[in-house]
Amino acid sequence: MRHIVKQLLFLILVTAQFAAASDEIVVGKGSSNLSIKPGTASECIVTSIERYKRYFLFRYDYEHNYYYLITQTVEVGEGCFEGNKPANVSLAAQKIDVRTGHVSNKTVWSFSTKGTSGEKAAHPLLNLYSIFYPGCCGASNTIKYFSLSSGKLIGASSLKPLILEIPNTTKVRYITVQDNNASDYMGKKAGAAAIFYSDGKNIKQELLITVPNTPKADCFLTRLNFAGKKDDERKHELWQHLTFNGISVIVELACAEVRDEVRVVVDIPIIEDKLSPQKATIKGLSNAKITDVTH
Repeated sequence: MRHIVKQLLFLILVTAQFAAASDEIVVGKGSSNLSIKPGTASECIVTSIERYKRYFLFRYDYEHNYYYLITQTVEVGEGCFEGNKPANVSLAAQKIDVRTGHVSNKTVWSFSTKGTSGEKAAHPLLNLYSIFYPGCCGASNTIKYFSLSSGKLIGASSLKPLILEIPNTTKVRYITVQDNNASDYMGKKAGAAAIFYSDGKNIKQELLITVPNTPKADCFLTRLNFAGKKDDERKHELWQHLTFNGISVIVELACAEVRDEVRVVVDIPIIEDKLSPQKATIKGLSNAKITDVTH
């Protein structure tokens, strides 16, 4: 009888120790907290998930002084695994009367996407929200840009966007390029790279660069700039023009072929407020192509 009791006590003790080791520990209260999951001897020592919410105001109508209350929700996990699991950033917009503090119950727009951090994009990226998703295991980093007016994706890139602007007007265009080795590829179709042309509220046009053996060949974006401009000149102000005609965009990719790395350089002119793949020139690979995949 004593032997049986000892065995039962031993089983209870082991079970309690295992439960204590595997139970979730939550530090903090409410929507901002850190969840800690201690592992067993055969698992990760510690896995943690950070969750938090932040808020800011966005003035979407300057004439009438109307604002959105933007709620940011971030969830990022870490442990003895590569990358972040989970990795999620969510945004939601509600109308707010800044004079009374009344917040509408209706959500104007919302979205959720992969990411480890997010913030209002800094000047000169006006009215945009940027989300960072780090590359893992050889993949390139991804920065996604969303409109704070519409909540829609307007582009993604591993390099800073190009900006076209006609001063003293509301006309602005953003150009981003994302290679197929990105941590979170946002292109409609697989290829070497996707090119996004946006007015800051929607994607007006999407082009696709394809090279032999893609999507199997890994391509990395190495250069994105305006023709005739330095690499660090990201913004082009057209003081003497009322259109975006006459500007060319240079995209350079380093693509790993079977034996050697191949540099692909694409020169794309802007005609009638559109990137023109028909007039584009491609150097590096004679059979590389660029097509419009907007629709």
